[in-house]
Amino acid sequence: MKKVSFVDKFKNNKFNITHSLCHRTLPLKADCNIYTVHDVWSLKKNRYQSEAFSEKIGKRMIGELQKADHIVTISQATLTNLLDFDIVDSQKCSCVPLGVETLQKKKNLQNQAIAPLLKEKYILYVGCLEVRKNISHILEAVLPFSDMHLVITGSPGFGYDETIKPRLGKFPQERLHVLHKVEVSDLSHLYESAFATILPSWEEGFGLPILEAMMHGCPMITSNRSANAEIGGEGAILVNPENSDESIRAIEQLRDDAEFRKQKILNGFAQTKKYSWTAYTENLYQLYKSLL
Repeated sequence: MKKVSFVDKFKNNKFNITHSLCHRTLPLKADCNIYTVHDVWSLKKNRYQSEAFSEKIGKRMIGELQKADHIVTISQATLTNLLDFDIVDSQKCSCVPLGVETLQKKKNLQNQAIAPLLKEKYILYVGCLEVRKNISHILEAVLPFSDMHLVITGSPGFGYDETIKPRLGKFPQERLHVLHKVEVSDLSHLYESAFATILPSWEEGFGLPILEAMMHGCPMITSNRSANAEIGGEGAILVNPENSDESIRAIEQLRDDAEFRKQKILNGFAQTKKYSWTAYTENLYQLYKSLL
C-alpha cells in the first residue's frame, strides 16, 4: 500500500494557520502562512557553502520569504540580519527564540570509548565540522596548553576534507579526540566534565550548544558577533573570532581565577533561564492569536 505523505493527507483542507519550520513552505491552503528563518547567510555570497548550493538555497529562500504572510526568526540577530537585506517588510516579522532543556543523561555511557576522556582536562567543541564554525581558531587557542586535551564532536560539513581535516592532523594527536557521532546522553557527560566549551563561529542563527554547555555548568567561550553574543549574554566569555589570542586569555582566566570561573558558571545558569520551550510555546501562541 502506498504511503500517504503529510501534505497529501491534508492538501484538501483549509487551515487558519500553517507554520513551516524549515526552508520550504508547506504547500497547504491557509489564511496565514508563517515561515521560520533559522539563518540568512545563504542570501549573500559567503565562504560557508559552495557557490552553487548557496545560490540554490538563497533563491528558494527569497521566494518563500516574499510569499509568506508572516516571518519568524529564532534570534534577534537573525532578524536584524534578515532586515538588512531589505527583502521583506519589518512589520510582518517577529523573533521567537528557541528553548533549551537539560540533555537526558544516563548513568552508563553509550560509548565506553568516551570514559577515559572524562578523566582528562579538556576543552569541548560541539557542532558540525565546517568552515563556518572557525575550527582553526579552536586549534590555535588550545594548542599552547600542553596539559589540556581537545574533544571535538560533530559530523563533517562543508570544507572538512579540504581545510579542516588537514589542520586537525597538525594538532598533537595524543591530545586530540574527534567524535563524529555522540549519543545525547553521552554529550551530557562531556559537557559536565569539560573544563570549558568553545564555539568561535563566524556566524550562527542561534547557537544551541552555547545554552547546552551553560545549562550543564560548563563555562562557554564564544564569538562576540552574530547570534552568539546574544544567546551567550553575560553567561559566556565573548571573544573576537578573528583573534585566537583572546580565547587563550579566556582559558587562562578560567584556569587561574576560581572566582571568575564560578561567576561565569552562575551567570550561565541565569542566562539559560531566558530560553525555555515553555516560553517558546507561549510566544508562538500569542503570535498566532495576534495574526488571527
